[in-house]
Amino acid sequence: MKTFAIRSRYGKIRFELLNDKAPATCKAFLKRLPFKTPGVQARFAGEEIWAPKGPLLNVRRENATRRPRFGEVGYVVSEKRSALSGSIALVYGEAYLSASANVFAKVHKADKLKLKRLGKKIWLRGQTVLGFNV
Repeated sequence: MKTFAIRSRYGKIRFELLNDKAPATCKAFLKRLPFKTPGVQARFAGEEIWAPKGPLLNVRRENATRRPRFGEVGYVVSEKRSALSGSIALVYGEAYLSASANVFAKVHKADKLKLKRLGKKIWLRGQTVLGFNV
């Protein structure tokens, strides 16, 4: 199974790609690695770390939802007149997104607690830079 990691000042968290559910998104996302983007708390959506400046991927909707589960990673497909295009959602609890996102990855089982802690730290301390790497 292919993986990627997110590094921040709070540590490293590993994620597994869902190639069977979102193959086009996974392929396009891997090609854009590595990159850095700010991560903020999207409290209006629930327990979500929002990376509003993700890479623009040329993909269509696949495995899309507004209700991702704990540990899932979603990518908002580019759409005309949408300020959310290209953003990434990292869900660390319950969330209801304001736009559908392609769920293309999930947190590694051993790193679930790390993701929860990262979300809480960003909520309490503010924005942090997230480095997405292979």
